[in-house]
Amino acid sequence: MASLTNTGPPLHLIPYSAEYWITGDLMTPEKLKFQTFAKRVFDFNEANVVFVPFFATLSAEMELAKGKGSFRRKEGSEDYRRKKQVVDVVRNSDAWKRSDGKDHVFVLTVDQSLD
Repeated sequence: MASLTNTGPPLHLIPYSAEYWITGDLMTPEKLKFQTFAKRVFDFNEANVVFVPFFATLSAEMELAKGKGSFRRKEGSEDYRRKKQVVDVVRNSDAWKRSDGKDHVFVLTVDQSLD
């Protein structure tokens, strides 16, 4: 009979964020990877797609933790400023200009991050 004992961390402590897992996979050295789905390159000209590792959910949760539940789409909020800064940096990059962003991937775990 198979053991039902979980030897890993409690499930509620494992990050659910897709951004977290993709970033972790891309940051892991190639020699330590096993059955990976992505390969990291250091020259964007060699990339088929460009993953933008912005943790939008975490940014939104930081506002919620401060008790600012009505922060969505408000230009004065820190969440808005963080998201705008990311967009400005990415849109001004040579990688974005190469394809007008058509090859860029943003991963958003929950719809709350879209505001």
